[in-house]
Amino acid sequence: LYRSTELTSYTVKTTVLWMCETVEIDEKVSNDELAYKWIDLMCNHLEMGYCPHYFVENLNIWQHHEREDLNKALDILRSKIDLNDRTIP
Repeated sequence: LYRSTELTSYTVKTTVLWMCETVEIDEKVSNDELAYKWIDLMCNHLEMGYCPHYFVENLNIWQHHEREDLNKALDILRSKIDLNDRTIP
């Protein structure tokens, strides 16, 4: 998270690595289904306020973020993501 509600590429990469290890993904899963699985994983981590570092054990990469900022990011992922909207902001 950067500037309250922006996800850093590091956060995305970290959660994708964890997703590869923890989420069962069928070979035939669509891109949209895969995106929704990632959103679900991110929302779970945001709710807990904890995103484990992929390489360093017992390190929360969000340890310095305010709960309010995590909640803002959670709200965006839950309610403002439309995978059918292909426009670039």
